[in-house]
Amino acid sequence: MILKTLRQNNNYSQDQLAQMSGISLRTIQRIESGQKASLESLKSIAAVFQIDVAQLQQEIMVIDKNSARWQKNPRWLRILFWGSNKVWMNKKSEAIIFEWLLVSGAMITLTLGLSYPQPEKAEVFLTMSYAFLLSAYLWAVLIRLSDKYSIWRSA
Repeated sequence: MILKTLRQNNNYSQDQLAQMSGISLRTIQRIESGQKASLESLKSIAAVFQIDVAQLQQEIMVIDKNSARWQKNPRWLRILFWGSNKVWMNKKSEAIIFEWLLVSGAMITLTLGLSYPQPEKAEVFLTMSYAFLLSAYLWAVLIRLSDKYSIWRSA
C-alpha cells in the first residue's frame, strides 16, 4: 500500500493523518506496516488525499537497502545493485520499463540493419542490435535475480 509514501510526500505525520481522517493513530501505523485495513478506513484516508481507494491500495515495489533482509543477500548480488537507489532504478516497474526500452532498441536497430542499403553501415546497426539484445538479456537476468532473492519490497 502506498499510504506511507503519500503521507510523506504531503509532509503529514502519522498523528496529523490520523486527526484529518478521523482514524486512530494505531490504525494508521498498522496500515503502514502492511496489515489489512477496513474499507471504511481506506475511504477516510483516500478522502484526505483526494484519491480513489483503488489507488491507495496499489503496491509500489522498491529496494530497501537498509533492511536486514537486504544485508542477508550475497555480496555479489548487492554489488550488482550498487547505486540503484542513488540513480533511478529502485522500483521494479522502472526496471521493467528499462528492460523493454532495451528490447525496443534491439528491434529498431535490427530492422535498420536488415533494411539498410549500404552493407558497411548495415553492419553497424546489426552490431548495435546485438549489443541491445545482450544488454536486455542481462538486465532481465538481473530483474529475475532480484525476484529470486526477494529484493523488491512494498513501499
